[in-house]
Amino acid sequence: MEQINMFNTTEFDVLKSYQQKNMEIRNSINISFLRFVKTHEMKKEKLRLIRKQKGYTQQQVAGCLPTNFSNYSRKESGEIGITKEEWIKIAKFLDVNIEEIYEDEYLKTKPSDATDHEDTAKYIAHLESKNLELKKTIAIIKNLLE
Repeated sequence: MEQINMFNTTEFDVLKSYQQKNMEIRNSINISFLRFVKTHEMKKEKLRLIRKQKGYTQQQVAGCLPTNFSNYSRKESGEIGITKEEWIKIAKFLDVNIEEIYEDEYLKTKPSDATDHEDTAKYIAHLESKNLELKKTIAIIKNLLE
């Protein structure tokens, strides 16, 4: 009987140790993911600035979509995306051209003219750099899972 109890205790300790290690890995992955998201999150600074200049609250802009304050706040902070239709509604509500408030990393880096080889080369280099960053992040997460 004593051996069975020891075996069960050892089995329990192994399981507990495994669960703790699993939790450490999950926490580490969550931290890595959150760091990645934070560095890649796209705050809508132009939108926020114009909204404030025009004297509107987030609640008021949320009403034009329609959505709730919390959801709109997450959109303006870059946590969740803003659809094309929502950009149009917000621009109309703020009485501005969409270009005055719209922010997108792709549009900031995309060459305006595909025939300009220098801009195209810079854009390709930018995409390759971003791709490398993503590969490094994936490698870190894979290492944490092993």
